[in-house]
Amino acid sequence: MVDLSKLLKLLYRTENVCPYKLGAKWPLKSASQECIGKPVDCSGYIRWLLDRCGVTLPDGSQNQWAWEEARGGHRLARYGDLSYAQHDPTRLFIAFKRATKSGHGHVWLVHDGQTIESYGNHGVGRRPWKRLERYAAACYEVPVA
Repeated sequence: MVDLSKLLKLLYRTENVCPYKLGAKWPLKSASQECIGKPVDCSGYIRWLLDRCGVTLPDGSQNQWAWEEARGGHRLARYGDLSYAQHDPTRLFIAFKRATKSGHGHVWLVHDGQTIESYGNHGVGRRPWKRLERYAAACYEVPVA
């Protein structure tokens, strides 16, 4: 189970101050102050964030998707199904975009109507969850404490 309170505190510390860079990773056990200002890609950020909050995933968005599938997590039929939990601050979801021909996918979390992610031309931040609806190939509920 993920410590949701801790996850949100880590998000607030890293949001809007850490740029995106494809392939950039943070050490799993590093503290947020060690990472401030350092670049990170989507899977590296989600892996670091969840690891710091009680769940260790493999690296790479497609590997993380396969791990989630193998874990047998509660998969939503469609990303749009999140509308029932759009503004529920007690729930957390993880979503995945299929890899392109170049091999790059994307992973993000959804909490209280917004994404939590590291993405190009922005870095660590949030967007309305609806903005990624057309890209989501799979979405799972993440158990929280």
